[in-house]
Amino acid sequence: DVLRVLNEYPGPQEDPGSDCAGIVSALGDGTHVVKVHVIQARELHGENFDGTSDPVVHVTVGDHEPLVSKAFAGVTSAVCDEKFYLTLADASLDGLQRALITVEVLDENTFMSAQAIGRFTTDAAWVYALNERHELYREWVGLVDNTEGDEGIQGYLQLSISVLHEA
Repeated sequence: DVLRVLNEYPGPQEDPGSDCAGIVSALGDGTHVVKVHVIQARELHGENFDGTSDPVVHVTVGDHEPLVSKAFAGVTSAVCDEKFYLTLADASLDGLQRALITVEVLDENTFMSAQAIGRFTTDAAWVYALNERHELYREWVGLVDNTEGDEGIQGYLQLSISVLHEA
């Protein structure tokens, strides 16, 4: 739950979605562009034997194929500074609410499949309704992993997400 995750990290504690009903209902159908700017990661849970990870970021919007960042080797913090753009064609309000934006950090392995470090998920309509710029700007979000043995916050990701309606 995105609101629960945001409330677990220090910062403004007001309910970011409480006043968005009017903005979201005024949103028209059409094409929307989702921009995700992954800025940096901090305090990542170490998946390697030496307490570090080899993080790589996967950004998924709706049913699009994931977009993948460059990988980092043997770190617990990294500056990524990569931007990802995805287009949601003919998206209605209902379509934006179903278009989940997932930013997942994985530990890339050479000989095994990648292991999840944690993820942040929200929907495009929530981001659109946050403010008049329709963006979550340079916020730190908690990366959650609820698999057995790794429950809770597994690190933090600073990112910006914007959802813009194309005219």
